[in-house]
Amino acid sequence: MTANIQQIGRNLIGSFSVEPSSGEAYSGIIFGDMEGDNIGANYLTVKDAGKSNPQISITFTDAKIIDHKTIKGTFYAQDSDMNALSGPYEAIKK
Repeated sequence: MTANIQQIGRNLIGSFSVEPSSGEAYSGIIFGDMEGDNIGANYLTVKDAGKSNPQISITFTDAKIIDHKTIKGTFYAQDSDMNALSGPYEAIKK
């Protein structure tokens, strides 16, 4: 995932794009807040937007900054087909 995020005060806003190893690439928006080392962010995606019934998904993350390159946390995702997934993650800045 590639993200472009701005911090305005404690608010976060931005966009992201994903190129999975299989399936189609997709993108979306990010919004949330940050207080100290704690981050709460939401990712909103609309896949197949040109179709009559696009799939909408939202992901919430609850995370903590570990160091200047690493974020660790838990994600919770659900789409408009009621598929849900959650689990731990680690993001490392390249």
